[in-house]
Amino acid sequence: YPDPAAVREVAVSAPFLPWLAPACILAGAAVQLAALALCRADGKNLTARRALACAAGALLVFAGAALDRDVTVGVGQALACVGIWFAWRG
Repeated sequence: YPDPAAVREVAVSAPFLPWLAPACILAGAAVQLAALALCRADGKNLTARRALACAAGALLVFAGAALDRDVTVGVGQALACVGIWFAWRG
């Protein structure tokens, strides 16, 4: 067994609310998917209200990525926004 005097304890601080970043990411993606699903169900182009919902979802995802300090989620969301723009522009 190791000498108890030689063992050091290391404390790593946890995020304030560890569930907040994943919740923001999932909620933002859900808002975007719901807005796009409504577009597909109606057979219409992206209206101003649905574009606003997509933008709000993107902001939630970006906020979650910033809280989680995950650049890959932010880059993926930026690429998704570009894809949505080109797919649904009139």
